[in-house]
Amino acid sequence: MIILKKIDRSVIIFFIISFLLFVFSKCISGQDDNSKDHKNVKYEDFAGSESCSSCHSSIYEDHFGTGHYHTSQPASGKEILGSFEPGRNTFMFNALGKVVMEKREDGYYQVEYLMDEEKRKSKFDITIGSGKKGQSYLSWRNNSLIQMPVTYFTPESTWSSSPGFNPQ
Repeated sequence: MIILKKIDRSVIIFFIISFLLFVFSKCISGQDDNSKDHKNVKYEDFAGSESCSSCHSSIYEDHFGTGHYHTSQPASGKEILGSFEPGRNTFMFNALGKVVMEKREDGYYQVEYLMDEEKRKSKFDITIGSGKKGQSYLSWRNNSLIQMPVTYFTPESTWSSSPGFNPQ
């Protein structure tokens, strides 16, 4: 009888461990129903606040006054806090490389220069941050949002390197 209880307990523990290994292996490998529906999200796929206004007009109107509303919005001249004036629109990453904030015909850009030669430009598409402490920027590239290398730092009223970008 004692041997039977030990066998029963061992069998139960074995099945519990086997079941947990199976469940965790599915979680780690991403084999669930939602993984089949994954697709690249494009800018056009975002509904926007306006889509909610017809059913939730009072919430929609109140939302405009909140800090949450101002922490993420499309980039425009009035939404980007930093200066685009020559002399105040440059962040030096090192002696050879710099990023210049430029207003061009089709929008606002962070333009990366290496030894005064343009290497890459990223369009200001989205501002992140209310501006109390600072503001970061995102740019669409190949249907993905990328963080831009330069951020605006409000307490010093200056451009600075974005988190994760090493200025050296």
